[in-house]
Amino acid sequence: MVSSSGLSSNQLLPKFLNFQVLDFKNNGTFYTDSNGLEMQKRVLNYRPTWDLQLNYKLAFENVTANYYPINSAISVKESSADATSKRQFTVMNDRPQGGSALYDGTIEFMQNRRMAADDGKGVVEVLNETNADGQGI
Repeated sequence: MVSSSGLSSNQLLPKFLNFQVLDFKNNGTFYTDSNGLEMQKRVLNYRPTWDLQLNYKLAFENVTANYYPINSAISVKESSADATSKRQFTVMNDRPQGGSALYDGTIEFMQNRRMAADDGKGVVEVLNETNADGQGI
């Protein structure tokens, strides 16, 4: 089924903005400003209060489990064995977005999502972000 937005009922079209630094090792650790006050340490595929691997068995689910709300910034800090390298890479955004650092030296933001039908996950509405002219962003 194709809706008036031009999307089929099960089609999700995320748009990402990616940043990358070559030769940067952060070992799956990054920091997000999810509350507007302080940076929170995040570790890929880890939660301190429950077993993430047990609850998210499929690889594509781990991607979603590693996205966090970003109010103003996300950063990665280089980790090296000799502790001589102190590089940090930070990206600041001007609006709340979802973000992650799924690979060493990378930061990504999810810009927009579109779905022509409700996905049955509790929001009970269609995701169809459009610009002022009604076109999909």
